[in-house]
Amino acid sequence: MSRGAFATPPEITGVAVDGRPVVEYGGRHNGHTSAARTPDMDPFSMVAAEEEQDHAGADLAEGVGSLDDGTFRDFIVALLLAQGGLFAASLGLMLWHFRGQGLLGGGLLAAGAVALVVTAVIVVRYERA
Repeated sequence: MSRGAFATPPEITGVAVDGRPVVEYGGRHNGHTSAARTPDMDPFSMVAAEEEQDHAGADLAEGVGSLDDGTFRDFIVALLLAQGGLFAASLGLMLWHFRGQGLLGGGLLAAGAVALVVTAVIVVRYERA
């Protein structure tokens, strides 16, 4: 049996600029050697300069500081309700379907749905204001 395509398996040698893996074919395949390479990327080229990072932090602090207390409180409540509602609804659905625990799963599903509805009400109220 000839070795052919099984001579040397492809090897992932890095990550290209667009996020795709760089695969190198270094073995003999169909009588020729092939190699697919992309230029090496400097990992520090994607990091912003320190001045820009400090400026972004100052902008964030200024934006959060300009909110009134009621808006900030309602944002945090909506955030927590959305996260808790998604967790409870998905966990309840899984308990109900996969483990057959209808009472506990149904209760969690209902509580999660109520939390998501309350979150939607908070968002709609602020969109109208």
